[in-house]
Amino acid sequence: MKLHKCLKHAFGMVVHSKLRSWLTILGIVIGVAAVIAIVSIGAGLQQTLNSQISGLGGDLLT
Repeated sequence: MKLHKCLKHAFGMVVHSKLRSWLTILGIVIGVAAVIAIVSIGAGLQQTLNSQISGLGGDLLT
């Protein structure tokens, strides 16, 4: 198939099955948001732990 026919067919399927297309888009958006949230929580937790460990005086020699 030519590229033009492939794109025309793909666009036709998106228009034809609107509910499936919206559900797919919604799933992708939720997935991306979940990944961003998990990475952000991990980075915040790492900063919190690093600040607590440095507050314990780990750089002192006895």
